[in-house]
Amino acid sequence: MKNLKTVALSVLMSSFIFTSCEKKVVVQNPNENISATSTTELTTPSAAPSKATQNIPPKIKTFLEENYPGIAISKFEITTRLSKTQYEVKLNNGVEVEFDKDANLTEIKDYNGVPNVLIPAKIKEYVDKNYKDIKIKSLEKESDKNKIKVELLTDVDLEFDQEGNFLRVNL
Repeated sequence: MKNLKTVALSVLMSSFIFTSCEKKVVVQNPNENISATSTTELTTPSAAPSKATQNIPPKIKTFLEENYPGIAISKFEITTRLSKTQYEVKLNNGVEVEFDKDANLTEIKDYNGVPNVLIPAKIKEYVDKNYKDIKIKSLEKESDKNKIKVELLTDVDLEFDQEGNFLRVNL
């Protein structure tokens, strides 16, 4: 009887978790012509703003225009889980960028190196001094842990506090 209650509770909790998650994906790919489904909108670029572009918050559009001008968006995704909204953008050049509900940058991955203007000054200074001529591949701000994780193009993982002070190398 106890096992039956445990199983029933587990099933109930699982169904709650999965039903409280909403995910909307908007894909913009000029090379494919696929019909839209209920969770995905596919559009092709045109002179008028596409649905994909219209769904992107203005702050994110500005970020992309300033840091990646002329690079087309290949995927835009909005994920909502338990009142936590996240925006994910993938560009045609392979760059992946994530934003929080207020459209603040939380993570960026760029295999050509994260643009210097997006790297906090103290972190940039530390990397330049200790890893000369090695670019930062990804930067992730973990506000709940008050940490910033940095991965270099050489796959070295570094950890900093929110003020940019070096904490450790993660192996």
